[in-house]
Amino acid sequence: MDWNKRLSIAMAMHNNCTNSTIRMSPNQVLIGCETRLLPDLIIQSQNPAVEERVSAIKEHREQAIQALNQAVNALPPPQSQYKLGEQVWLEA
Repeated sequence: MDWNKRLSIAMAMHNNCTNSTIRMSPNQVLIGCETRLLPDLIIQSQNPAVEERVSAIKEHREQAIQALNQAVNALPPPQSQYKLGEQVWLEA
């Protein structure tokens, strides 16, 4: 894999994800909006290079989705180390 070519896409995806603490994405904080990585409506282009790039992005996105699903489904759910009714210390 050419990670250096895909790093910008990964960074864009990360910057669109909502942060659980501030309930906003980094893009919302820094530029006031979330970038759109794939538009809802893709207009056909007369430029073969553009069409090839859009096709490659869609393929890479599908590969990433499949890889994430495989990773999640490959591991059994973690066992809880606590039993019902047990008292625990919570650190704020």
